[in-house]
Amino acid sequence: MQVFNTLFSTLKVFNTLFSTFVLVVSFSLLMQDLTYLSHKVSWFLCLNLAVNLQSASLLFFSSISAFS
Repeated sequence: MQVFNTLFSTLKVFNTLFSTFVLVVSFSLLMQDLTYLSHKVSWFLCLNLAVNLQSASLLFFSSISAFS
C-alpha cells in the first residue's frame, strides 16, 4: 500500500512536469515559422502520445491505489 502511494505521488509529479514540458514545446513550435512546423508536427504527435500514455498509467495506478 505504501509502495503504491509513493509510486502514485511520483507519477503525479512526473506527469505534471512532462505535461508542462509538452505545453512549452508545443507553444514554441507554434511560435516558429510555418515552414519549419511541417516537419516538426511528427515530434509534437509523438510527445502528445507520450502524454496520453503517461496519463493512462497515472489513471491505472490511481485506480489500483483506490482499490487497495
